[in-house]
Amino acid sequence: LNGWSEAWADIFNEIETLSGEAGNARLEELSQELWSRHAYDEGESDRVVLCVELEAKRDGKAVWHQGYSLDARANDKGSAMGRLVSNTVSLAVEAVAAGRIAPGVSAAPDSAELIDEWFEFFITEGEPLKRLELVS
Repeated sequence: LNGWSEAWADIFNEIETLSGEAGNARLEELSQELWSRHAYDEGESDRVVLCVELEAKRDGKAVWHQGYSLDARANDKGSAMGRLVSNTVSLAVEAVAAGRIAPGVSAAPDSAELIDEWFEFFITEGEPLKRLELVS
């Protein structure tokens, strides 16, 4: 995982400078270039790997420290990316419609109850989400 952002830094930096019709055209060109260089081979399945560790401190002492890992692959329910993105968006839309989170763009919901529900949804759906045992 280390070095990922550095490996893609040139592309991220270029994307940040794009605007207008010329920017859209360049973005399309870049998309096609990346797809041709990095497309899946026939019959090859996708994979989503995610590791997250968050620690909150107060007065220099950890008051909360948790981590999760996910290593999902395509299965009979669809591609890993499709399942994880589509289901997350669906859960977010339902939460907005129910008034549980505000509409608009935000980093992530901060309701522990809502987050637990979403994690439970993915676990029930058979996604390989695991809580990490962390040493503080």
